[in-house]
Amino acid sequence: MAGPLAGLKIIEMAGLGPGPFAAMMLADHGAEVIRVERPGNLAVPKDPLARSRRSIALNLKSEEGAGVVRQLAKDMDGLIEGYRPGVMERLGLGPADLLGDNRKLVYGRVTGWGQDGPLAQEAGHDINYLALTGLLSGLGPKGGPPQAPSNYLADFAGGGMMLAFAMVAALLAVQRGGEGQVIDAAMTEGAALIGALTFGMRAAGMLSDERESNLLDGGDPLYGCFKCADGKYLALGALEPRFREVLATGFGITEVTKAAVTKAVARKTRDQWVAHFAGKDACVAPVLSLGEAPANLHNRARGTFLNVGGILQPGPAPRYSNTECAPPEAPRPDGADSDSILSELGYGTAEIAGLRARGVIV
Repeated sequence: MAGPLAGLKIIEMAGLGPGPFAAMMLADHGAEVIRVERPGNLAVPKDPLARSRRSIALNLKSEEGAGVVRQLAKDMDGLIEGYRPGVMERLGLGPADLLGDNRKLVYGRVTGWGQDGPLAQEAGHDINYLALTGLLSGLGPKGGPPQAPSNYLADFAGGGMMLAFAMVAALLAVQRGGEGQVIDAAMTEGAALIGALTFGMRAAGMLSDERESNLLDGGDPLYGCFKCADGKYLALGALEPRFREVLATGFGITEVTKAAVTKAVARKTRDQWVAHFAGKDACVAPVLSLGEAPANLHNRARGTFLNVGGILQPGPAPRYSNTECAPPEAPRPDGADSDSILSELGYGTAEIAGLRARGVIV
């Protein structure tokens, strides 16, 4: 495949959320990723997170199934897994096992709480990990309960994206002559890091714990989402004086208060306001639905969304000037490449048939 990571080979132990996201990032940017499916793994049909890789389906609870993964790992640059701490060790596929076979292997682990600590073995999801960072307390309307922004912050920004970055960093260290190593990517810590500026502003006395009383959380009348005449919403983000002046003039208001802005925005439809402020540097954008976003003029011009296997989805990002990424490939059915992958490992036709008969290939 094309892309700056072409030539790298990664094993992905199939899971949910951050692990597949990190693997998608690596595959999007050119790495060859083999996804190891397991029985009972939850899946979204034609999931964009599973695009652009080959798939082998194995019963990892069998010694032979785990043995296939161990053999694969001997010739790989990296591995990604998102099981609870200790699961891979019980399968005979822990870091000590695989790095013992391949000293250059980068072993990426992503969990909610991290590999150790009082909560390491506790169940949880994005909202729980985010809750522990302090950031969740500042999200949502004033006077109501905190509201998590879906599972974007901990699962994907703090988990998957951090793991993808760490994998590339550790792989670069190997290419510079270093040894392989284990990455402990905890979603709680990754999400906390996303809020580094928030902690800095609070320490400087520039941020209050009270929601809707700060510059970026709805406390400023020209930074937020406002309802238009058609029931749709307009996003305003005018922070600098020159943008604020353009915005206030465009709304026809002299006193900039939230009530005045709310009343002004309600006079026109969302798209009328977008047309009104077009080319005026007012920091205005329409709040698009998921269905509207791919059809947006700017998104179409940039090719932000692609049709992959009949599913509209975000394309690879960011862009490169010399090592352009190849268009994503549609996700393959679970285990679609089991035979070819095993053949590449040296298994003969009869051996593969035997593995299937014994339930090792599933």
